Amino acid sequence: MIVAIIITLLGRIIETFMYIGIAPIPMATFMNKEWKSMGYGWLRGILALAFQAFFIVIALTIFTTLFNNLIPTLSGAGTEFLNIFFAFVVLIAMAVSLIFTVLRSGSISKSIFGAH
Repeated sequence: MIVAIIITLLGRIIETFMYIGIAPIPMATFMNKEWKSMGYGWLRGILALAFQAFFIVIALTIFTTLFNNLIPTLSGAGTEFLNIFFAFVVLIAMAVSLIFTVLRSGSISKSIFGAH
């Protein structure tokens, strides 16, 4: 799970660096009537990246809280196999949902800002 999240976050960081690296070109188009849409598209894209980071922080915070609430349940499960198994199934389901949320955060934020 951690490997998938780290790969996703590194991809987002590289994407952010690429957007910032070409910043002079779209910023120069704001003054031209014919090319102004390129600058606005770039600005919507960079805002979508910032909002995506906000989504990822919220998702990680929610997961941390849920995980911390699950630990006492897991440690207090006793020796009953079904209780331990159920706690691990819940933990795996939360991890899969976190990975899915982090991967979907890009498309959600792009759709909010219309930066496709």
